[in-house]
Amino acid sequence: MATVKAYVRSSKKNNIVNVRFRLSTPGAKLLYYVSDLQINVDLFDNKREEIKSRALYPDKERRIFNEKVNELKSLILRTWEERGDDYQPTSEWLRNAMQRRVNGETPVNDDFFDIFDKFLTYKQYDEKREEHYDVLKRIMIRYENYENFNGGKFRWSLEISAFDLSNFEDYLKNEYRLAELYPSLYEGVKKLSPRGRNTIANMMTKLRVFYLWAVRMGETTTNPFANYSINEQIYGRPYFLTLEERDRVYNFPMPNNPFLAIQRDIFVFQCMIGCRVSDLYRLTRENINDGAIEYVPTKTKGDNQEYARVPLTKKAIEILEKYKEYGGRTLFPFISEQKYNDSIKKILRMAGIDRKVTVINPVTQKEEQKPIYEIASSHLARRTFIGNIYKKVKDPNIIGSMSGHVEGSKAFARYRDIDDEIKLDVLKEIE
Repeated sequence: MATVKAYVRSSKKNNIVNVRFRLSTPGAKLLYYVSDLQINVDLFDNKREEIKSRALYPDKERRIFNEKVNELKSLILRTWEERGDDYQPTSEWLRNAMQRRVNGETPVNDDFFDIFDKFLTYKQYDEKREEHYDVLKRIMIRYENYENFNGGKFRWSLEISAFDLSNFEDYLKNEYRLAELYPSLYEGVKKLSPRGRNTIANMMTKLRVFYLWAVRMGETTTNPFANYSINEQIYGRPYFLTLEERDRVYNFPMPNNPFLAIQRDIFVFQCMIGCRVSDLYRLTRENINDGAIEYVPTKTKGDNQEYARVPLTKKAIEILEKYKEYGGRTLFPFISEQKYNDSIKKILRMAGIDRKVTVINPVTQKEEQKPIYEIASSHLARRTFIGNIYKKVKDPNIIGSMSGHVEGSKAFARYRDIDDEIKLDVLKEIE
């Protein structure tokens, strides 16, 4: 007798997830179906297959949600019992059959995306990079649905061609237009904006990483990227705060805005140690060892297991001392990354850090002049750390040991700021 179990899973707390179903067939074959029904992962009881009895949840909505779970369980069993000649004992068959029964949607290629999920589990990326792959996955599903909606027969597989990759890249460029032309295909998708060259190249690079992993793991022998070139990403001249500007921010008084004063201190501290914001938010007092901050950078974890070690300067120690009574788990009372970025812009504007810098428009690829506070973010702190050190020390390996860049990193080269001061130093040699 076939049975169905409803459950949720997520490595992140307080995350909104889709309710999953596992169909156990008499032949001991397990088939899986991911529904459109969503719930906070912390509110669902996997044992009872319903919203937790002690969870704060409106009674009417609780009843409706639990009924929907049971309805889907019954529908899955009915789908199994009424399976026809097209039945294949795979999760893809169940997904396709359920989509036709529930809302007549174009079936999603679950077999392929099961392997995609397997890839993410294997790689164990940090939360931010995993979110980027989740975004890519949703776009890939939308692309498959778009192709089928237009009469095509494209299916994501491990044996796609370079031609398929070219078509997908074109889709990435034009999806915002297609969303306006085919609104029924994009219901529930927030308004899409044009993607720039670097964004598209980054997505294609992530997709290439997946296919290379599939080849290495023996999932396939086909590498569609063997005959496909990804456009090189284009970056403008790196911009960062001068030491004078950094210290002006640090000394800028904010007696009437204690919230922004805290974010100012955190920003300056990040300028003093140069870590990525994802690593900054993980730091605790235990990361302080013999007068230095030590941590394993999450972005390069698995590629380079060496610690980044940054000796603490006088200013960094001063900031740490201000928050030594803070009782939280982390070094400082952090807020969300988006609010932190918004606060940095406000702080720099208030402190009069309005120097114009040249940036590349990500969509048009043309140079634009903007006040530095307008485009500031947490990554400005990292660039400030690296850029100012590079002016004093030209050895990227020394800087990389503190910034967390792997040796020979191409990304590190972007931090070189060949400004007039450095050029004058060189010209003095031929005077």
